[in-house]
Amino acid sequence: MGRAVVALETRARPRVYVSLGAIRDPAGRLGAAAEALAERELRAALAETGGVLVAPKGESLEEGCAIIRRKGLKAYQLSVSLKAEPGGDLSMSVLLLNFPDRTLIGDLALSAQGTDTEGLIRLLAPIAVERAAKTLDWSQP
Repeated sequence: MGRAVVALETRARPRVYVSLGAIRDPAGRLGAAAEALAERELRAALAETGGVLVAPKGESLEEGCAIIRRKGLKAYQLSVSLKAEPGGDLSMSVLLLNFPDRTLIGDLALSAQGTDTEGLIRLLAPIAVERAAKTLDWSQP
């Protein structure tokens, strides 16, 4: 019961603000539907992460900065690229950036193999968020 209370308090008091940049498929092989699915899945995974406040889509830089200042949050941006590989592989590259200045902190490279692009995106998105959380130490109070 105590762990449940701590988990609820953590979700109620965000410590980290995350802006999700536009999802890109530079080669254009996957299409807009795959980009939109990746965005939905990444946003859902971020929303499930305790202590994280996710920037709304379309928020201006000024609006984001105001929230960060008002709530005293650490802030990051995830910049994601998708790539269809030969043989059905899908790779997801995630740049981890400070926000709002967008200086590079690190990057993540994930890939999965299969013919179901939607399934691969659904598989990789929560893994990307989990690894970003570990890399950026979101789990620490």
